[in-house]
Amino acid sequence: MAETPEQAAERLTHNIGTMVEAYPYHNMDGTTSFYNIRIHQDDGSKTFRMMADIDGTFVLRRGQKPQQDWPLYGWESLAPNAPVFVVEGEKDVDSLHAIGLAAVTSGGVNSVGSADWSPLAGHQVILWPDNDEPGRRYMDEVRARLETIGCTTVEQVNTDALGLPEKGDCSDWLALHPLAAADDVLALDRGERIATLASIFPSAEPVAANDWPSLGPNALHGLAGEVVNAIVPYSEADATALLIQFLVAIGNVFGPLPHCRVEASRHGLNLFAVLVGETAKGRKGTSWEHIRRLMSLVAPDWAANRVTGGLVDRRSYQ
Repeated sequence: MAETPEQAAERLTHNIGTMVEAYPYHNMDGTTSFYNIRIHQDDGSKTFRMMADIDGTFVLRRGQKPQQDWPLYGWESLAPNAPVFVVEGEKDVDSLHAIGLAAVTSGGVNSVGSADWSPLAGHQVILWPDNDEPGRRYMDEVRARLETIGCTTVEQVNTDALGLPEKGDCSDWLALHPLAAADDVLALDRGERIATLASIFPSAEPVAANDWPSLGPNALHGLAGEVVNAIVPYSEADATALLIQFLVAIGNVFGPLPHCRVEASRHGLNLFAVLVGETAKGRKGTSWEHIRRLMSLVAPDWAANRVTGGLVDRRSYQ
């Protein structure tokens, strides 16, 4: 009989502590990406280990990273026009699922930047931090990621009003209120709304629409033009953004060798670009996701391993 994920998790972690739960993180196609194993240790502390099925064998690691970053735990609970909670930890997600609420997590503060938050686009999002500094820091990082994907609203539960102890979380609150239903949770004080993401960075001096340069038809030339024209009818992204994203991506895939010469100057295909647009309305991220998905079909290794984000540590270049 084949070993179950729970049996494998217990076998692989028995020398660390007591295996409590192996939480499955599912890809968008329903397959399991990896498991996050919750372990209770003899000193009363908890720790976690990642586990994945690699070629039919369970090992303590996450496996190969999906093209669209690591999936969120609980994304399957999302429903159109329904609010979704973001919490810090799988136990909290399951606690909210148990009373009929949608909830997700990336797992913890160190996992925010590598998670795929795009399923939350268009949703009303409610952040419920743990009642401590790491919990608030986690939600600060989540909120920064959500600003790039176009959520309807983002609010945060006022943990100061819940009477929880230090490090108390939503599971602790629900344990203190065993008769609480979904409506009770949705009625919790969320203080002042953090933002409708379209207004996080309002322009101090709006620029009239006719002051912006327009993209001439001759710019959509050749293969690049065909790609952009094929996407535009099905996207809110601007044609200019799509064109720039495509040219930057294709130049990066080809690398520095293909080039042309203008007199004595050598011009490679690699480009550097900055897209500027209104938060949540500019569809900058939307334009990139269309091109990224296309390029992942053309050059899957490039999409998986050559596309990064975040800040660069300058010390690595010294």
